[in-house]
Amino acid sequence: MSLFVKDKVMNLTCFLSTGDTVGFAVPRRSGGYVAGVGRSIVALDWSSQTMTSLVEVDKDKPNNRLNDGKVDPVGSLLAGKSGYLSSFVVTCRCDTCLTV
Repeated sequence: MSLFVKDKVMNLTCFLSTGDTVGFAVPRRSGGYVAGVGRSIVALDWSSQTMTSLVEVDKDKPNNRLNDGKVDPVGSLLAGKSGYLSSFVVTCRCDTCLTV
């Protein structure tokens, strides 16, 4: 699985292989993106083509995944998670200090 980003100014399409489903990607103030990949919240750096895991949720629930996320006005990431095979959804909040 991959994440694609279109740069309209440079007319380029960039992609980064993630290895798992991508539930969301939001821009970071410092550049790059924060994304929900599988059960992990990761930092994506396009210039180095790297993905760094910041935190993993539900380590004891391998069938869960992050499926949606947004950032509120103060910079907290609100992420939703669900099962791969079920329809339940739980919302968690990840502050800028990476507490869940």
